[in-house]
Amino acid sequence: MKLYSFFRSGSSHRLRIALNLKGLAPELIPVDLRADEQAQAAFKAVNPQGLVPALTLDDGRTLIQSPAIIEWLDERYPEPALLPREPEARAQVRALAAIVGCDVHPINNRRILQHLRHTFGADEAQINAWCGTWIAAGFDAIEALLARDDRRGDFCHGGA
Repeated sequence: MKLYSFFRSGSSHRLRIALNLKGLAPELIPVDLRADEQAQAAFKAVNPQGLVPALTLDDGRTLIQSPAIIEWLDERYPEPALLPREPEARAQVRALAAIVGCDVHPINNRRILQHLRHTFGADEAQINAWCGTWIAAGFDAIEALLARDDRRGDFCHGGA
């Protein structure tokens, strides 16, 4: 497998964590977002969306979007499991992950921040205030959910 990734990408971090938990070490192909390599034809041939991460399998198929890849990993390599066994617990863990992956991260990623700078002329103080608003809202919700969960354990859910 080949993992197309950027070292500071939150979605790439999520996938690298899952790969490490599964004991998998794909060949790492760095994509430098600072140099806009994700927008170049070579990477767009891998992922037409122009986003990292992307995981190219040994048979040449490429998977994109970290949640989809992580779920594929858990289905393809079931041990150790990344999600609890019970459907309600799985839903709870997916909800916690979705707060970050759907609500916090997308509106604070590089392409959104670049758009705020270039289209609306936002300065760094405004960018930091934007990020702080959505990061705080997301993590305040996560903390509230965790505080009322009596089955929490050592992690956000359970002990593994």
